[in-house]
Amino acid sequence: MKKIIAVLFCALVLTGCAGQKFSAEHRAQIKTVKVLPVQWQPGNISYFGRAQNTGMAFGGALGVAVANMLSTSPQAEIVERVDNENINVGELVKQHFVAELAKKSSLKVVDDDATADANIQLTVDHWGFHISHGFSSVIYPVVRVNAVMKRGTERVWQHATGVSPFTAGNDHGYEPDQLGTDAETLRLALDSVSKLASQSLAKELL
Repeated sequence: MKKIIAVLFCALVLTGCAGQKFSAEHRAQIKTVKVLPVQWQPGNISYFGRAQNTGMAFGGALGVAVANMLSTSPQAEIVERVDNENINVGELVKQHFVAELAKKSSLKVVDDDATADANIQLTVDHWGFHISHGFSSVIYPVVRVNAVMKRGTERVWQHATGVSPFTAGNDHGYEPDQLGTDAETLRLALDSVSKLASQSLAKELL
């Protein structure tokens, strides 16, 4: 039971937070948007495997810290692979978000050097890989993205969304060693979770 609670606790970290709705007034005034370069720190991976789950179940946050010190190989290998293969989660999120807006939203996304009615800043504030339950060694990609739209200095919309191992459609689960050694598998996993988060964010602007 403690191991299950530990996994659920990590899933809650990824839950989207209530933000600011895109009002009808702003919707009528804002027709073009520019999506700024996504803020993302590749070294800040959130890794929650079997060792971390056991640590939290028996020692809380201190137990997780100890587990991270004793079992750093999987996350270190993944970060190194992301760096070596130029896998940019921020760019993946932006590409999918822009594509979703183009398909479904009345907002027109303009080029980086064009003038827009408003700017959208996306921030990947949480990314990595988590297990789905305490008895599994399979880890799933996770991400949390915060989006803010501003017109000048005025904030007109804000929404955060997260994708956890329990999110519908997040079915790219792999063994840690596979993600650390197979670049295409790693890219596929991070691309899929970026797309899920982007779809959720874009839905708020329909």
